[in-house]
Amino acid sequence: SINGLHNQNTRDSSYNITLPNITFNVNRFYPFKRKNRVGKERFYEQISLGYGATFQNKISFKAKEIRDPDFFSKLQAGMNHRFSIGLPSFTLLKYLNFSPGISYGMNWHFQEQHPEYNPETNRVEYHKSPQYSTFGVSQDFSASMSMSTRIYGTYMFTLPNSKLKAIRHMITPSMSFSYKPEMGVPMNGYMTYTYTDNNGETQSIDYNKYAGGLYQPPSKGQTAGLSFELRNNLEAKIRDDQDTTGVGTKKVKLIDNLGIRGSYNFLADSLKLSTLSVSGNT
Repeated sequence: SINGLHNQNTRDSSYNITLPNITFNVNRFYPFKRKNRVGKERFYEQISLGYGATFQNKISFKAKEIRDPDFFSKLQAGMNHRFSIGLPSFTLLKYLNFSPGISYGMNWHFQEQHPEYNPETNRVEYHKSPQYSTFGVSQDFSASMSMSTRIYGTYMFTLPNSKLKAIRHMITPSMSFSYKPEMGVPMNGYMTYTYTDNNGETQSIDYNKYAGGLYQPPSKGQTAGLSFELRNNLEAKIRDDQDTTGVGTKKVKLIDNLGIRGSYNFLADSLKLSTLSVSGNT
């Protein structure tokens, strides 16, 4: 789809114009799936791919700034690519269901910023290149593995006159491990600027030459975390007094989705375990 977006505020005469705004999406598909399958589905036939892209050319300004000589320096443009890769799910020990996944993203940048030390102000100032004067790429990647199963327990009441016939407890534990490698690398625009200040001392700062653009580069730091959740459902089977046969029953929900969830960051310096949250309905 291709369209243009226009937004203006009559109170302060501010404008936001995006022209063009282009989106391109490919529905999830299975490249290795056989058209005429014979026998059981093979594991590689479950591999799926998906893709989406967005290109924007955007400018934000106020009415009085239209005639400024640097008006077009306010222009921002960029393109974002999103790839999703679905891997085959599998079962271990008959009851543990595992689902791996991979996500990959890419941003195209058409502008860069570079620092320069100003001895008059004794500060580092950033200067941006004109839009579409350069081309750069930043990339993001992550992988995950999730596991889920269900555990049932039922207690039957055998007293003949008891209205309560049975209670069933269903426990649904699940956990997901995710990993993101270090993305604060020169390939993603992370650089170091070294300069000599007015005192003759050598200083250095870290910066990203793609920062401040329409699409931001990935953040620094690698992450490896485990998120977990334990959900509980409690149901009762009771005698249905409206049943004329006297043997009819009906189900009643006592506790619906009583869950506890949290996460654990293996690479954190401290406070690796997150705050645990509990929620439920009845």
